[in-house]
Parts: sequence; C-alpha cells; structure tokens
Amino acid sequence: MTTQELKAGEIISATEREVPAARAYPSQREAAKLLGVSEPRLSRSDFTAIPTGGRGKRYSPRVLLEAAAVYRERSLNEVGGDLIAYAAKHAPEHEQDVRGEVEDFFGSRSTPPIDRERFLAEAKRTLPRRLYTQIRRAYEQGSDGVRINFANEPTGDSQAIGEVHTG
Repeated sequence: MTTQELKAGEIISATEREVPAARAYPSQREAAKLLGVSEPRLSRSDFTAIPTGGRGKRYSPRVLLEAAAVYRERSLNEVGGDLIAYAAKHAPEHEQDVRGEVEDFFGSRSTPPIDRERFLAEAKRTLPRRLYTQIRRAYEQGSDGVRINFANEPTGDSQAIGEVHTG
C-alpha cells in the first residue's frame, strides 16, 4: 500500500485519502467487540474491510450492519447506535457521515414482518422484564384496542409509564 508523508511524521494510507471518514470506522478488534463476535471470526469472514496500512483494517457502517444481520449476536439498532457513538468519540467531524450511512442502511433494508415468537424472544432479550411482560400480555390479548405508553407519550392520567391499556 502506498503512503504519503504529511507534516512531521504524520502518515496517512492511500485508502484513508480515498475514504476520509475511515477514521470514524471501527478497527477490526473494535468491530468484533461491537458485533459480539471474536476477532478471528470476523477476520476469517468475507466481509469487506478497508485496509489502513500494515495489517490494520477498518469496517464501514454498512458492512458492520450487514455482518450484524448475519451473526445475530446483537440487534441492528444496538450496532447502529454504537457505530454513531464510536464516530462521535473518535472522529466527531465525521459523525454525521456515519449517521447518514447507518440511516441509509436502514432505509434501504426491506424487512419482512417478524413472526410473533421471534419478536417476543428479541423483546425478552433486550427489554426490562416488566415491559416485556406487558408486551407479551398485549400479544396474548390481541392487538385490537391495546396501547403501550412509553416515557415520552403522555397518558392523560397518572398510570405508570410502560403500562398496557386496553379498551
């Protein structure tokens, strides 16, 4: 890989010149943690990495979200949020670029309706127990007339946040 010397010992790889936001992308080690898989598992995969000089590799948000969909160790929303947080911490000037890439991924993704069992399994894995129980109860009662209020939704009464309303 060719490199170009910049100011006083600062070196940037050709790939980083071609992909300015590459600094905002996680390294292979960081990407593996973000996906919830081992680094060797990720390195043996066919997912396209951006070489960053030497043996270094970085992964774009689209590639990592595609990998998350395959590995299914963490939800796509969690991975997307972590990618944006990573960019904000490591390359804040590219946070909006990464946010755009994450939003483009979700916008271009056509998702089939999720079946009841899979939805409830994901809800149980990611939600607090009380809220999961309420959602499961709502499914059991049927969707007609069931409403779940969240923290940012006014209920018009003094009922608890996350409570299921029927009627």
